[in-house]
Amino acid sequence: MERNMMWGALGLGCIGWLAALLLTTSKRPQTSLSSEVSSRENSPRVWGVSRPFWWLAFLLPLGVWLATLPTTPPFSSGQGWGRGFLLGGAASLACALVILRASSRAPESNAPLRAAATAPLFAALICVGVPLLWMRASVIDALMGVAVGWIAVAAVLLLGVWAEKGDSPSASATSVLLLNGAAFAATLCGVAALGVYRDFAQADVARGTNSAVALVLTAGVALALLSGVLIQEIASSAASLRARFDPFLNGLNLLLCLGMPLGIGILLGLRIFDDLALIYVIGAGSALGLLLWWLAWDAARESQNGESGLRSSVAAGVVVALCGFMLAFQILQGFGVGLMLLAAWPSSILALPSFAEESQPSNSTSSRAAPFEAAQTLALLLSFVAILLISRLFATRFRADLRGAGLDDHFALFGFVGGAVAPVLLASLWFSARERGAAASLPRLLGLGALALALLGAMLTLWGAKVVPAFFAGLALAAAGLASGFAPRIHSGAVALFSLAVALTLAQWTHHFAPFAEMARAQRLQFLAWGVGATVLLILIVEITARLASGARGRKTDLAAPSEGAS
Repeated sequence: MERNMMWGALGLGCIGWLAALLLTTSKRPQTSLSSEVSSRENSPRVWGVSRPFWWLAFLLPLGVWLATLPTTPPFSSGQGWGRGFLLGGAASLACALVILRASSRAPESNAPLRAAATAPLFAALICVGVPLLWMRASVIDALMGVAVGWIAVAAVLLLGVWAEKGDSPSASATSVLLLNGAAFAATLCGVAALGVYRDFAQADVARGTNSAVALVLTAGVALALLSGVLIQEIASSAASLRARFDPFLNGLNLLLCLGMPLGIGILLGLRIFDDLALIYVIGAGSALGLLLWWLAWDAARESQNGESGLRSSVAAGVVVALCGFMLAFQILQGFGVGLMLLAAWPSSILALPSFAEESQPSNSTSSRAAPFEAAQTLALLLSFVAILLISRLFATRFRADLRGAGLDDHFALFGFVGGAVAPVLLASLWFSARERGAAASLPRLLGLGALALALLGAMLTLWGAKVVPAFFAGLALAAAGLASGFAPRIHSGAVALFSLAVALTLAQWTHHFAPFAEMARAQRLQFLAWGVGATVLLILIVEITARLASGARGRKTDLAAPSEGAS
């Protein structure tokens, strides 16, 4: 039965992604906001992103997969992770095409934008279903590879959008959708992995049942969202009908997104588990999504009126999300947290506005000016809970390495502060570059990836796994936006993506660095000295390459510009 559930979710994922693609390619009138991409046919950009970023997003998953093909150690153990990285990177690239196409067309309705936001949900079903069905021998590594590959490609394209567009409305929309899709993919991979571990603890449940339940719940959530988009598309064919029944359509969409997960929870909870725990966590997730939506929307409206309500909303949302985490954890532990998060996810997509709403003046009193801020805040808060979920996966996977690790010593203090500062530091180093072109941005992006791995390796070598639990808490707060304050939307999205990437890296590779912490102090210092030297050399090479590329681009621009007085 569990394999039939997985097959059904996999098939629905393929059909749903194609439906989302078709809904975003419908012909719609263009607005003035589309002028920023109207000249893309005559420029080396594809939907507002430079071609070098597209090439990197395409070649990165392929290169990682090829690097894990050798059968000799240490590559042999990473083949499952490499296949997952390729699968997740390809899915992220496919979803980015849908998202960038929808955001660059600047539609009058928010239906295409919501349709593009549902594409990652269906693609995540495919990416998680494939390892669960055909890669059982290395399913955990494959799921982690899917999540890391997805986030890596999303980060490349997000930074590529900023390099060309800055913080324009379409760039902000792309930032929200890319972050939302990447965080959801990481969440589903984490829930499926926790379901695999939970199967071993339940003797009366067939292997794969818990992961299949997560896939079915995701399929229900995605199907409810897509059904709402289809209803909006049908109603939008008649403008007078849509204006008259718009509140009814919004209420129907909300009812679908609440009723579908609860119905699935009742069916699966009573038939498979013979327990009400599944219903409780799904109901808590629906309530959590509504409450976070209300907090974010109200504070975003205050922000549009010139009041400082966004930061307090994020703080209140963090407290509410943390309460939901504790409630679901007491019911079904980490697996329950994941199911609660999946049930709460529709709120971040229902909060998406259209570009027509976003383009209203900031001093407008209309309540439609706020939803994009609300969608950004919701994505950050859900990323906060997703990192807490990954921390539970880390604690489950490396339980033996965490014996004796407490949260009451100086290691916890260092880990918490380091986790809160590291993603903000990485994002600020990239956004502080004066040149936003691809020639200068791509080398710095690669250098930041190497710097992040070097910092994590140094931390694990010096102190081992005992510093990691508090480090996860700091990462979660950084993803929620508390450390970035009132930064632009695309900056906050980059910080959240860096936080998710670092969390998944720790959940995958801690056991490779943990043995170094057992070495003698002199050996560790020697190892760190070589690592620091190699990192500094790499950063110098990257910076010199970026400056040379930026200078060559500037000289080319000067030569192409006509001299004064020329005809």
